[in-house]
Formats: sequence, C-alpha cells, structure tokens
Amino acid sequence: MVGIVVVSHSDKLAEGVVELAKQMTGGKEIPIRAAGGLDDGSLGTSFEKILNAINEVYSEDGVLILMDLGSAIMTTQMCVESLPEEMQAGIKLCNAPLVEGAVAAAAATAQGLSLDEVKKRAEEVPVIKVQGEEAPLPQKEKEASKGEVKSVEVQIINPTGLHARPSAIFVQLANKFKSKIIVQNITAGKPPADAKSVMEMAVNGTANKGEWIRISAQGEDAEEALKALKELVESGFGEVESESGRAESIDIQKEETITKGEFRGTPVYPGYVVAPAYVFFRRKKDSKKESKGSPEEELQKVKEAISLALKEIRGLKERISKEGDPKVAAIFDFHAMVLKDEKMLSQVESLIREKGASASEAISSVLEEWAEKLENQDTELMKERSADIRDIADRVLRILSGEGEFKFKIEGEDKVVLIAEELLPSETASLDRNLIAGIAVAQGGTTSHAAILARMWGIPSVVGLGSEVMKIPSGTRVALDGSEGKLIVNPPQDLIQVFERKREETEALEREFLAKAKEPAITLDEHGIEVVANVGNLETVSEILEFGAEGIGLLRTEFLFLNRSEMPSEEEQYVAYSRVAEIMGDKPVIIRTLDVGGDKPLSYIPMSREDNPFLGVRAIRLQKLYPDLLKSQIKAILRAGLKGNLKFMLPMVATLDEVRWAKEILEECKEELEKKGVDYSEKVEMGIMVEIPSAAIVSEHLAKEVAFFSIGTNDLTQYTLACDRGNKSLSYLFDSLNPAVLKLIKMVVEGAHACGKWVGVCGEMAGQKEAIPILVGMGVDELSMNARLIPPAKALIRRLRFSELKELAEEALNLGTAEEVRKLVGEKCEL
Repeated sequence: MVGIVVVSHSDKLAEGVVELAKQMTGGKEIPIRAAGGLDDGSLGTSFEKILNAINEVYSEDGVLILMDLGSAIMTTQMCVESLPEEMQAGIKLCNAPLVEGAVAAAAATAQGLSLDEVKKRAEEVPVIKVQGEEAPLPQKEKEASKGEVKSVEVQIINPTGLHARPSAIFVQLANKFKSKIIVQNITAGKPPADAKSVMEMAVNGTANKGEWIRISAQGEDAEEALKALKELVESGFGEVESESGRAESIDIQKEETITKGEFRGTPVYPGYVVAPAYVFFRRKKDSKKESKGSPEEELQKVKEAISLALKEIRGLKERISKEGDPKVAAIFDFHAMVLKDEKMLSQVESLIREKGASASEAISSVLEEWAEKLENQDTELMKERSADIRDIADRVLRILSGEGEFKFKIEGEDKVVLIAEELLPSETASLDRNLIAGIAVAQGGTTSHAAILARMWGIPSVVGLGSEVMKIPSGTRVALDGSEGKLIVNPPQDLIQVFERKREETEALEREFLAKAKEPAITLDEHGIEVVANVGNLETVSEILEFGAEGIGLLRTEFLFLNRSEMPSEEEQYVAYSRVAEIMGDKPVIIRTLDVGGDKPLSYIPMSREDNPFLGVRAIRLQKLYPDLLKSQIKAILRAGLKGNLKFMLPMVATLDEVRWAKEILEECKEELEKKGVDYSEKVEMGIMVEIPSAAIVSEHLAKEVAFFSIGTNDLTQYTLACDRGNKSLSYLFDSLNPAVLKLIKMVVEGAHACGKWVGVCGEMAGQKEAIPILVGMGVDELSMNARLIPPAKALIRRLRFSELKELAEEALNLGTAEEVRKLVGEKCEL
C-alpha cells in the first residue's frame, strides 16, 4: 500500500489534514503521517520530521509526499536526496492542493492503486461544482456518459448518515463502474455531486439519517451500478443491526472520529475496566505482488509453509497448555487438521497446476472459499468457525511472505482495552495478558474461539459492538462493562468512580472466595454439596485443586482421540488416566467415554455425512457400531482405577437397552483382562449422562442399572426445547432455567434417589449463580463446573439454607417462563 506524507509549516494543519484524509478510506487503515512545523512547535518545516515520516510509511509500494508552501518543497527535496538511491526511486513529490490532494490520495491508496495512480488522482482533483456553475467533465467521463440516464431513490438509514466513512465507501464502489454517477440529496435540496469524487461528496453529497438521496447513472453498466449502490445504502453501510444480531452503536455523535458515546453488545466475560483504547486494524496481505515460479516450485512453497505453520501451531498449543487453559488444545487441533486436509491440499494443487496460480493465490482462494461456505451454514456455531479458516489462511500467507510470527505491538506498560473488528484465535492466543485489561470486538459471537479464549483467561470482554467501534481513536479512554455488554467512550468522572468501586469490590470478593475455596460447600442448615470440576485435558488437572475442586465431575477424553490418524491404544489411554488418578489421589474422577461423531468426526473411523449430526451417530451410538472404541477405553479405565478413585459414564444415552448393552461390554472387558492376567479395579463404577429427554423420563428404570447420573444440561436444554444452542437467532429459546428443563431435572433426581443413587450436573448450568439455588433445592448432590467458578459457587451455597431452597425450587417448578424463574431466584437469594 502506498505511503503518504503530509508536509506543512504548521503542525496542527498537517495533523488535521491527515485526520481528515483517514476518514475518506472507508475504514481501511492506510500508512499516512504528518510532518508539520519545527521541533519546538513553531512554524516551519523540519528535515528530521519529514525524514522520520518517510521512514515510517515507506514500503516497496512507494511514498507520495504533499507540501503546502514553496519553501517546504526545498526541505523535502533535500530530505529525499539524503536517502539511499533505491528508496529515492520509490518516492514522488506531488503537485496538488494540500487538503484536496491528501484526501484524494488517501482514497486512492485505500483502493490499492499504484504510486503513479495515487499521484495522478491527487493532482487531478476534480473541480468542485458550485451551485449555478458547471465543472469541466474529464474525457473519460464524457465517453461514459452516453445513453439513457437511469436513477433510483433511497433513504439513508445508518446512524451517521452519508458522511466520512460511509461516503468514502460509496465513492470506492462507484469508481468500480464505467458509468457517470451523480448523487443528490433531494430531501435537503442540495446540488448534485459526482459520486466518484471524494471532494464533491464531502461538499455536496452528504445526507443525514432519514434523508432521501437520488442516485443517477448514465453508461453501459448504469443498471448494475445503481443496483449495487442502492444495496450499499439499504444495508446501512454495515452500521445497523443485522439479522445475525450484531448490535448497533447508540448515542454516537456524528463526528469523523468517535470521541463520545456508548456501544452495546453481547457480554462474554464479566468485569469493569477503565483504560486507554488500543484499536487493532489487521493488515491485509497482497498475494499478487509476490514472485511466482514454476508449478513445482509453488507446490514446494506450499509444502514448506504448511510444515512451518504446523510447527507454529504445535508451539502455540504447547505454550497455552502449559498456562493451564482447558479446551484450548482442541481449538488449535482443528487448525492443524485443516492444514492436513487432503481435499484442501488437492484444491490448492489444482489451482497451481491447472490455473497457474501462485502458492499464496491458491491458499488464499481455497481457504476463503471454505470460510464463505461456513458463513452460509444455518448455525451460528458453524458460521463462527469461518474465523478459524481465515486465521489458518493468514498464518500460511504470512509465512509465504516471509513475515515473522504475529505479535500485537502495544507500546508502554499501561493496560489497554483491545478493540478490533474481529479477533482470530491465534491473535487472541498471542495477547500479552499483562497489557490487556479488556477486549471489545465489533463482530463475533460468544461461541467464537476468540471468545472462548477470553473466558478461559478471565479477561472482561464484549462482542458484537458494531463496526462503528473501530472509529474510536487509539489512546481514547474507554470504560468496558463486561457484565452488561457496554463500552462507553470518554466516560465522565462519576462513571469512572463507579467502575473503580465495582472493580475493587469484585476483586475483593474474588480474593475472599479463593481464600476459602478449599472449604466444603455446606448450607447454613448443614446440607452439603460436592463441588467438582470439568476438565478437558491433562495439563489443567493440577490447577483445579487450587480453586477448591473436590474431584473431577467430567473428564473429557476427546483430547486423546482427535487430530491423529489412528485410534489411541489401550496402553496410551491407561497412561493418561493413571496420571489423572495419581494427581487426584482419593478424590473422585469421572471419565466420560468418547463423545464424538456427526459434528466431531474421527479420520480413522468411517462415518457418513449427516444432515443433522446432533441427532445422529455420536457418542454411545458410534460405540455400538464400533465396540472396540468403547472396550479399549473401559479396559484402560479399569486398569488405571487401581491408582485412584475412578468412575466412568456413558454420554448420549437414550434407552434402557443401550445401558444394558454397555454393561455387557463392561463384563467382557473384565473377562479379557482376567484372561491376560492383567490387574484391574473392581471398584470402578459406571454411570450415564442424562442429556436426552427420554432418559430423564425413564430415569427410575435407568437408575436400577447404573451407579449414578450426571445431567448434561447443555444438550438436555437444546433437545428439550428443540433449539441449536449455537444458533444466536434462537438464543431466546436456549435457557436451562426454562421450567420444562427444570421439571426433567427434578424427575431425574427423584428417579435416582428412589433407587438410592446420586445425581450430579456437569453442564454450564452447574456454574450459573441463578441456577445453583434451584439445583441444590431440587436435591442435586454434585455440581461440576469450570474450575474458576468453584470459589464463588461454594460461597453462594454457604450463605443459603437448604430448607428455603427446597421451597424455592418447588415455587420455580410452578412458574411458566425462565425469566420468571430468574427473577424469583434473584429476589429470594439476593443475587
């Protein structure tokens, strides 16, 4: 991208011109710097300032320099002549009006034009039409303006109107067509403006929200131009709330940069932060500028780049795992799997051999196509995986271009609120958490991998704030409310004091909770609840003890089976389970047998594509098709049971027949171990997960066959209410406090207790403060949750009375909506 330097005798003038030019780039970040005034702030031109500005924006694309007065030319020429000859060749001085030229140059640079084209656009700034006068029409416009004049009228609907950034986007789109295009604000009665001129649009083409504009086009592609421009205006230039639920910014002043106001989005992790903003713009890579060799050479580049990318991913996975963050490994395992995907590699090879594409062009094209396919999926969960695909592409393209591994360049030691249009998983993983106080993202949802990482690390975060948030200048003080999903720009002093008080209170409570985390969770009337942790990998087992976990209520075993070409052996599983047992000692560890299939395929198990994988062949259903999957796992658990207090449970159980089949497999495993003379534990108990309504309904029959139940409230909720929990459009439905779900949980508790069996809850509901009183009141014996939630969960239980919670639960079961239940709990338990 061409760099721009604005040289002026006045520091303020140069900075002002740069700021104005930035608003005409359609939101794209461009390399532009001001070099105004002398070093002491007085009027004049500084050799050193100009030199520094050139060095800051210089690249192989070249640099364009604009100057205000004649004497500035001499200083600039001297500065350029002092540079190496190879740099001088890529620098051009521009004979254009300072303000108009800089604006036109910025718009051209944002379009990716060459240095010569950017200079030409700046020096050929169209003459502004004054009402009553005609401006000369360039020859190419005369040629384009043949044929019938066609027009459409459309209303401006975006909050900031047709000003600054929207205007720049409009001009960029108009310039893609050959036709002559005119815009007129018919509501305000303004003169017509040339839609291809940034300056004319800035003077006459502006319009406020609610006003109507007429777009006229004349030329061979007039209809196509009108259709595209009308759709752009009707879309609100990306500023209004979309069907996917992105939040629109509110209370925003109509300025070129946003220095006041409030944005609302979706909370990801609670917390109160006041800090300077650090606005991150991702630099796009241009694969077309890279040298291209023969097909064999390009394929070798791909091979080497993927090999290095896989090495980076392994290193990133290992680093994050050492920090003790659960589930992260699976995120980057997915990245590795994509890079090894045979279909993807075949498509890349085809583009290189048959279409003559370069390595970068092929990787970019194939992975972007994959990303777009994911964006068109029905569920938000799958749509958000498109960010992972683009993350993978970005990594490979960066390696191909010879750049080093990505790192945020945050200067200073003060913490900041990171603001971004979208955060890719590897970008989030590379954050220096000593410098990040909070995260505010324009796009994305709560199930994106970046959001998952932020939650794991306890960083106050909000997503879905809308693209206008990117207009906040870096360094601006902002207040982030991760609990309510708000971002306030330049908050007043009284609000800052409120945030500071809330932050101090929250931190004090966290310290208090953590200090008592290892004490048992016993109500005021001596009713005890076992509080244990959900664990997703071996690296986090030790960490959960620090948060007061009394055991492991859910050990996910997928980390042993995913991202590999063959099934893990019984011995490999035995070693893993033994390690967990040794760390946990006599504390209970419940191992969930493999829960994959449908939405989580295994490369070494033949599995058909399913239209509805969540209702398909997964978990115990897959194990029935391939019993060795379950047998090797059970035998490893039985053997490791000699080293600790191990149990196992079967996921996705729907019928009594499935349980009886699993018990037969258990007996077969014991017989096989005995025949081989292998020692195992007879104390290992078998339970099931209750995730399907049918299991809840026949729980009393199932309880006679197993040792315990563990309720997976995430799946139980989505199956009960028939709504995909990853679909943001159905978020109003997915609520585990829905009385229908609560009644099923109560049914499970009663069915188990009637047979003398205990019941746990291992879904997200177990760690929610609004749900804990209800679950305890219904008689749930164990709660299993993210380890970080254990200290506050125990503290909540200790200040409640079981007798009162039983009454609360009965009252909640008679309510009609989740909102009524939530309100009742809040009032009764003073949450």
